[in-house]
Amino acid sequence: MNMFDNRIFLPSNLDDELVNLYRAWDELERDRYKNTIIDFDLASPTSFEPVESREKILNRIEALLSEFIDRSGAVFELIRARLLASRTYLQSLLGIEIPFYEYVEKTMGIKPVWFDENLIIEKKKKVNNSLKKFDLELSVNDIYSFQDLFLIRNQKSLIKQFEFYRQKWLPGLLKWLSLSLDDYDIVVKFASEDAYWKNWISGTLHRHEIELQINVHPRHKWYQGASETLVLHEYCGHAVQMIKWHQEIEQGSIPQFFGILTVHFPDQFIIEGLAETLAYLLPTKKKLESKSEVLRDLHYYTLVVMNNVHILANEPQGEERAFGYASERLPFFEAKSIRADIRDRTRNPLFRSYQYVYGIAKHSFLEKLARLDPGTSRDLLKLVYARPMTPNQFQEIYEELRRIRSIKASR
Repeated sequence: MNMFDNRIFLPSNLDDELVNLYRAWDELERDRYKNTIIDFDLASPTSFEPVESREKILNRIEALLSEFIDRSGAVFELIRARLLASRTYLQSLLGIEIPFYEYVEKTMGIKPVWFDENLIIEKKKKVNNSLKKFDLELSVNDIYSFQDLFLIRNQKSLIKQFEFYRQKWLPGLLKWLSLSLDDYDIVVKFASEDAYWKNWISGTLHRHEIELQINVHPRHKWYQGASETLVLHEYCGHAVQMIKWHQEIEQGSIPQFFGILTVHFPDQFIIEGLAETLAYLLPTKKKLESKSEVLRDLHYYTLVVMNNVHILANEPQGEERAFGYASERLPFFEAKSIRADIRDRTRNPLFRSYQYVYGIAKHSFLEKLARLDPGTSRDLLKLVYARPMTPNQFQEIYEELRRIRSIKASR
């Protein structure tokens, strides 16, 4: 079995056991801890026995890990990676201290990598090239001019903006993927959460329901251009990918458990990698607006900086060093927002790993796709749209596509 197979099988008893375990864990977390486990639920409805403690969930995960340890194949590789991530996250919730590098590797399936200063300088130059059109540069001298020109003062207009850009970008993508959203209800609403996210998308797909929340908490400033880039991220990335996976599950092409998504899973590398890539490589002739280009390039630059901030902050007594590093390089960001972001990345068991994945996933996707010809890059994107995989599996698929392309080119 490999990730190019049209169908991926898992014995139904194991599939049901895994789905029910995570639904029981999600119910426990929601009822007792006001926390959530399942982000997207794409699996069919089932009945499950409640579980009364995190410790019992952890015991069941440990037992399943032991059961799957010797099973070969892509499906079991992904299941083991997910179970390992859940064991690690649960241990953290139970108060067990886990070193940062180990924590990220066991949850996200990647090793944290420090980005060289040359890369940061390169991305800053890209931002400044985009800002030149508005006679601005990324410096403390231009922060107020930037805000005057870009700030959205009526945040109630955001829903209309999201709908406008949704109509601009979605039809071409859906045509390319031969996919329809007609049977799915995507509800957009406002939220006010003191959290790093500006948008959060989740859903229960057997009910064909998706919810997109727009975060207007004072922690965040909304700039013109953000709506377009976030439509590409949330709609063209997350919503379309989840609907595609859901349809694969309904057709029996992938197991039900592949449709249980939680933010601490290593799948997030390809979920966020795809979503972060689309503002650059969505297969269409349409172009971003000028202010959207600024926000796109500013976001990439911010992510590479925050990659290093995240690593610094999780070193012993590293929060102040991380704050100084970020403040020096992010002149358009307020100190209180930087401190709040550092707080999330160090003290929140979920965000300590999940927030790290954005920058490294985006950079990895864009670097790999740049090495492929347009046809092969589209093939890779279609595979990522089709089913979940670990970061290692993504790397293997990328290398196999390059090998196949090389053989064809040599004939």
